[in-house]
Amino acid sequence: MFGFREFRRFFTPWLGVLLILLAPSDGSAQQDRPQDAKAPQELEVRRELNRLLEDQTNGVPAAIKYLDSILDKFPTDSDLYLLAISLNASHGVQLVAEDQIAAGHVAIRRAESLAISVVADPKHLPAAEMMFADVFFHAAQTYATDKNPPAMYAALDRACDLGFEGWSAIQEAKPFAELLAEPEFQAYLEKQKSLVPGRVALQVQKELDSFQSFEFDFKLTGVAGEPVAKSQWPGKVLVVDVWGTWCPPCRIGLPHLVALQEKHGPRGVQVVGLNSENDATVAEQAERVKAAIKEFQINYPCALIDDSLLETIPNMEGFPTTLLIDASGRVRLKMVGAHSASRLEAAVEILLEEIQKKQR
Repeated sequence: MFGFREFRRFFTPWLGVLLILLAPSDGSAQQDRPQDAKAPQELEVRRELNRLLEDQTNGVPAAIKYLDSILDKFPTDSDLYLLAISLNASHGVQLVAEDQIAAGHVAIRRAESLAISVVADPKHLPAAEMMFADVFFHAAQTYATDKNPPAMYAALDRACDLGFEGWSAIQEAKPFAELLAEPEFQAYLEKQKSLVPGRVALQVQKELDSFQSFEFDFKLTGVAGEPVAKSQWPGKVLVVDVWGTWCPPCRIGLPHLVALQEKHGPRGVQVVGLNSENDATVAEQAERVKAAIKEFQINYPCALIDDSLLETIPNMEGFPTTLLIDASGRVRLKMVGAHSASRLEAAVEILLEEIQKKQR
């Protein structure tokens, strides 16, 4: 596995995607994506990147320089392009935070340029589109800083087309501070917000279409002593949230899940929380979950799990991991990391619509 220590903190919402893509390939995780014929050389590239990234001080800049020198040699290796995008973007964000504005802008715009070329390829990975959206958002900030409205709006258009919904981030970003008072910019944001539902639905549908479904089962006892088993909800759409009370992104997403259960429960949706707590007795773990249930007013069952159940989830990368299970009982989509309410809504609506079509 590559060493992601330095840029992990900048793009955690989609880091799980990269962890799957960039693991040393055994042919399983990447079987649906085009591969360069020169596999041995690609393996050497990965080894060299891993070695460079282990350097805590200069690893990321060195890896970026190395990638720039070899990308043209591996035009079909999408993993390397995704890594180059993420490294340039995260390094650029760090440089800007350290007031190295010019250098930071160069790195972010390099990521933008690579992302534009990848998105233009119809075979690009749909699950990585939120990463690209973040890259374009940061690129828009560089253009706002440089007082270049046409380039800024173009970058924001690309971000929003890919599902960007970070309206609060726009409000908080210094480069946009002056623009927020301008009617033109306000109207632009309102228009983009109005287009979110359709865009998110399209993006989620693409992910569903490309996702390789799998079986997943559980038969547990909830923290309140009640049975919690997949077999309890035949024919329903299940939203299974694998999370931990210790996990900040998990806690951020809880209100979305509570709202989802309240709104769509009567329509045949059931949310289930599977808690991985660790480093405590089972009784202590249960108390932690009960406290979270009370704090967030969780309206769906939660049960403790151990590593053996986690191992039944293919490519389990991190927390939270949310599994969307259709009426037939198969996992149709896996969402890794924090996700928006609109994204959850879109996935659930599509799976409910499938049930309705079968009943007509």
